[in-house]
Amino acid sequence: MKILKSLIIAFSIVGAVLSSNQCNEDYECGVGYPYAACNGGLNVYPGISMDGNDNLIIAGKFNSSQGGPFGTPKMFNIPTSGNGSNEISQRININGEIESGAGSFKLYSFYDYLPQSNYYYVLMNQGGSAPIFSLIDANNGGDKVKYVFNIFNTPFVPIFDDIEKSMIYGAYGIYKLNKLPTQRSDAQDATLIYQSQIVNGLAKDGNDLYMSTYDGKFLKGKADCSNCTKDQLIEIGSDTDASHLTDFLVEGDLIVFSHSNGITAYSKSANSNQAIKLITGENVISMVSKGGVIYYTTKDGIVKSIGIDGKNGKTIYTPTSNHQCQAAVGFQSIDGVCKGKTLWYNGIPTCTPLGEGGIPAQCFTSVDCGPTPYFTCNGTCGCVNNFSGLDCTHCDGNVEWLNGIPLCQIPQ
Repeated sequence: MKILKSLIIAFSIVGAVLSSNQCNEDYECGVGYPYAACNGGLNVYPGISMDGNDNLIIAGKFNSSQGGPFGTPKMFNIPTSGNGSNEISQRININGEIESGAGSFKLYSFYDYLPQSNYYYVLMNQGGSAPIFSLIDANNGGDKVKYVFNIFNTPFVPIFDDIEKSMIYGAYGIYKLNKLPTQRSDAQDATLIYQSQIVNGLAKDGNDLYMSTYDGKFLKGKADCSNCTKDQLIEIGSDTDASHLTDFLVEGDLIVFSHSNGITAYSKSANSNQAIKLITGENVISMVSKGGVIYYTTKDGIVKSIGIDGKNGKTIYTPTSNHQCQAAVGFQSIDGVCKGKTLWYNGIPTCTPLGEGGIPAQCFTSVDCGPTPYFTCNGTCGCVNNFSGLDCTHCDGNVEWLNGIPLCQIPQ
């Protein structure tokens, strides 16, 4: 599971020896800021996963050398063998963000990567407040975020099984989908495992389900339970820090959770209240594990590892610049070329392609769609109620006006 918290960090390297295609400052990139920028420090989003080939995966967006986040968020590989060398490589761009307006759609956190399916699951924030469970299907070169379903501010905690092609998730109850969700209607196929149980952490080990609650309890159940009552869950321990955990997993004989002061583990055996403090004094945001090693990110975006025996801790990656130029979102080059319409937000441009009738693929306000009051904008252009057509002026009824707004009155 990946818990919802934001991480912002801005580290920069100056004075490095650079090759001719590298940069230190924005003015070294094409026409310069705001059409292009030199990547500064990397802002790391909550969440960490693995690719099945001993690489960690994180999501991040670079700053410009001016200081603020710039360009397209990306998925990155970091080798687990890294030992502070800051080796990192880009996997994919994350396309589909909408910077502003009622339809704004921005990356918030990264849940997981499923290597067999080549799916990335992420959490997007729509309109500033609505969390949207979303998918990037990376097959055939795909890199655009797709809306899966609105989680309506529920305590949503998903875990995925890439082998069984299934998902179990906590909301107002524990549910199972016998598929990996790819569209809105998939939520209707979920079956209830445990009634009414609300969790902030969830992990699966074989057919056993382990979970934590907002009052700091650890519970155990079965993944094949069907419409069971929550009193059928077995309480196996508790810890007050688990009431505000940031991530939760099972590794070997331990249940492990992260929180603002480190990483704590307990035996999976019932009523074992002997805490194992693996990490203390660090604000840990997300974790993943393999082979007795826990890999984790801190609030500062640093990637580290620790053995489940609490030994062999090391720093793998510290966010920094890669000294590469990057064009503003949608632009064809760092020379400011936009083959579409340029939209502006906070002094930074976005280039969006034009469709039929010259309608932009993305909008921030209705004015971006056209110079008439017939358009609406919710991230994409649409027509005001009952109007249609490319210019949204067609009405199959009578047009009336109210305070400068056209109304299409269709006879009943």
